[in-house]
Amino acid sequence: MNSTSWPRLTTEELDELSRANPAMLRAERFRGAGQDARLEQLDPGDRETVQQLYAHLHGLYSVWRSDPRQPDWPEVALRTVRLAEANLIGRLKEVGRAAQGDSNAMLQRVLHDLRGGAAAAVLAEAELLEPGLRASMARGAVDSEGLEAVVFLARDQAKIMRNALIDLDPEERARDTEENPHYLDDLIERWADVDYRSFDGHARVRAAADAPAVLSSCCLEVGAVDRIVYNLVNNATRHSSDGKIAIQAQVTDDRVRLAVTNRVLGDQAGWLSRVLAEDPATLFRWGTTRGGTGLGLGIVAEFVAAAFGVPSTARAVDDGYLGSTWLGDRLAVWLHWPSYGAATWSDAASGASWEHPSPLV
Repeated sequence: MNSTSWPRLTTEELDELSRANPAMLRAERFRGAGQDARLEQLDPGDRETVQQLYAHLHGLYSVWRSDPRQPDWPEVALRTVRLAEANLIGRLKEVGRAAQGDSNAMLQRVLHDLRGGAAAAVLAEAELLEPGLRASMARGAVDSEGLEAVVFLARDQAKIMRNALIDLDPEERARDTEENPHYLDDLIERWADVDYRSFDGHARVRAAADAPAVLSSCCLEVGAVDRIVYNLVNNATRHSSDGKIAIQAQVTDDRVRLAVTNRVLGDQAGWLSRVLAEDPATLFRWGTTRGGTGLGLGIVAEFVAAAFGVPSTARAVDDGYLGSTWLGDRLAVWLHWPSYGAATWSDAASGASWEHPSPLV
């Protein structure tokens, strides 16, 4: 494949990733809970940082949510500037440092996603926009360009934080558990053509799906799916050799197969080809890393195993619920997720398909 092309998978390559249609072992649907902790388990300094960040993000998104058809852009701009002024990036990077070496594996996963997820992206976007927003606010005419990206990053990270911390916002988390189906198209639209920044790099992300589906039952489950996707995208951003990431979804009768692919060259490529040839489950084991924490893909595996009721992440990989595949110069990390029902393009937000307005070319 030409190195200038997008690292998307062909339909045949997607089909080859996992021929299995893994069995559902749960009696009741997984609704997103279980990979979580409580505020009291956090170091006091971390707790203050997390609560301050959440207050900014939830407040910012709430302004937009109050009237999404005609948002109060001046107020969104003001809250974006305040988020940038809070100088949270340095403090966020330190979240979890006091707990290093703690044997509580669940707490380590929670801390990882509190400082990960969309947190770096939303803070970076706020800092980039701040000078222009200040200038436009001084003129009395706010330029809303770029603010929608901040709004949705804020929404995603706030939802991730509520999923990870049971008592961060009990009232909002209770609403998150209420029946509220979300479409696969919501996810695809979110990542359709995104300039993405994390603590570890910068990438352009594109996404497409071959069919519509209802992906999640409630907002808490969406929080779990977001923790999965952001871990995959952050990992791909860290290791991408050309700054391009493809997200692709295939829909079957009762499953959605999601794949995140990036191109890898050099020493990292050699390492991946060796370890995946020896053991395809390597990347999902705790502590396996080349420049990261060794937690992100393990968290993905925990969620997928929980969604299907598989007793261990090792079995989930062995039985084809998720996996990683080396394709010459591309790494594809893929997983199955139980759909919540069928849908039509007219049901979904935009009717996205492989012929998406931002196609993978």
